[in-house]
Amino acid sequence: MGQARQYGLTPAPSRPALFKPRQPEPEEVFLAWLMWLPAEADRQQAAAREVSRIDASEAKGEGPARLRALFADLATN
Repeated sequence: MGQARQYGLTPAPSRPALFKPRQPEPEEVFLAWLMWLPAEADRQQAAAREVSRIDASEAKGEGPARLRALFADLATN
């Protein structure tokens, strides 16, 4: 078996991750989206589309809810 592994015929044993990748905060995602948005774009309309996308994804949890609230606030102001 050692030789088989040496030649890549069997998968290497898995190793536990040393750290869990950090998920960006909703505010970071919103800010990145806002900076990416072209200057001539209708921000309210674009934010409304993002609210629709979040709703369609049926994402659960505090993060998606906070992100949706940021987009909804921009869409209505």
